[in-house]
Amino acid sequence: MPNSIERCVAALDVATTTSKKYAECLTYIFRWMACEGLEIETLGVPEFRRFREAKQYSNAYQRVCLVALKHYLRWRSLDDHPLINYRIEMKEGRAPRAFHPEEMEQIIASIDDSTPIGKRDRAIIRLLYDTLIRATELCRLQLADVDLQHCQLSVLAKGGNWETKAFTERTRDLLLEWIRIRTTIAVNGTSTLFCSMGGTRPGTPLTRWGLVEVFRYLGEKQGIRISPHDLRRSGIIAMALNGASVPVMMKQSGHKNPMVFMTYLRRLTVDDIRPYLPKSEVKR
Repeated sequence: MPNSIERCVAALDVATTTSKKYAECLTYIFRWMACEGLEIETLGVPEFRRFREAKQYSNAYQRVCLVALKHYLRWRSLDDHPLINYRIEMKEGRAPRAFHPEEMEQIIASIDDSTPIGKRDRAIIRLLYDTLIRATELCRLQLADVDLQHCQLSVLAKGGNWETKAFTERTRDLLLEWIRIRTTIAVNGTSTLFCSMGGTRPGTPLTRWGLVEVFRYLGEKQGIRISPHDLRRSGIIAMALNGASVPVMMKQSGHKNPMVFMTYLRRLTVDDIRPYLPKSEVKR
């Protein structure tokens, strides 16, 4: 990776995961430019179109590449570069995976909560489904930041802002069961709500990779693919079917961009729409 890419992404005020994605995109672009004998000053619109055609990335990834490139150009003070005002049309790809409420009930019911690990995993699934928090946010969630009395929690969300999320009484009951067990499992110094129950460091904070294993096992058991982010989309669909307004759903999810938020509703079906169609009576 060129040193200029490292310095550029280090100067951006974005989340760590976002800066890594930008660095990845810029690395791909610079490698292609090197193969084509191009410099950043000679990379125009026709050349960038060739890059897009050569790589055949998804529409979404192409747009991320362009955003990363624009950040780099501005960092280099190349504000008059032809790609600064270049746009890539947004195209809808395949609807991202999500589950409807009845499917989620089956998934949750499939977890054997007669075991300590089952109680933990049920609490994890329900909390993600209710609060719409991300995987990293769940893993760093502190026990002290969960208010069981008022069924809410405070989490350090993407972008570095603290956000408050609500959850149901059903989820509170599952959390209470887990917390009772947690006291016998968590090692001294573990302040996170969820901790590991296997591997080489049981009782220590649950890592993102540990959470991935929870979902891998759950998916294998159900014969499906499922990830923590699927529950974020699934929870938004459940709120929409319950009649929540877009501002209310965006408050719970933490989305700031309505266009990005609306992509989470693409798994809504025609049957989901039917109950909301106009009702009229034919007068005879």
